[in-house]
Amino acid sequence: MIVCLCKGVTDRTIRTLVHEGACSISDVGRACDAGRTCGGCRPTINQLVETETRRRKSPRGMMKGHER
Repeated sequence: MIVCLCKGVTDRTIRTLVHEGACSISDVGRACDAGRTCGGCRPTINQLVETETRRRKSPRGMMKGHER
C-alpha cells in the first residue's frame, strides 16, 4: 500500500528500510523522502517503524502472540 502519497513510498519500502537499520521517521525520510512534504503520512510511518523494530528484536522476527 502507498503510505506517502506525495513521494509514492510504499509500506514495503519503509519495512525494508527498518530492516536495513532505519529506526525513526527521520531515518526513513532521509532514505526515501517520505514524510517530508505534507506530513500526513508521518503517523503511519511511525507505526510501521515501531512495529518492524519490535519484529526485528523478537526471536526469529516474530511478534509475541504470532508464533507458528
